[in-house]
Amino acid sequence: MDAPITREQAEQRGLRPLTKPIPESENWIVTNILRDMRRGGIEAAVVAVTGGVEVWRDAMGFRETAKDRGTSKI
Repeated sequence: MDAPITREQAEQRGLRPLTKPIPESENWIVTNILRDMRRGGIEAAVVAVTGGVEVWRDAMGFRETAKDRGTSKI
């Protein structure tokens, strides 16, 4: 798993949250998500948050549902 960056660093890179917090005991999930993102040529990063880490991804081509737009963290 990549070293986590801060939320501020992710926002500066134009990334958006893809997952909810994932606890450290479930790091295999993060590893698999990052592998899939890289395979698709999508920039992604691990972001340190309360309760674990989140995977954030490039916002280019990222479509949110109307429900998600209202709760976006950015």
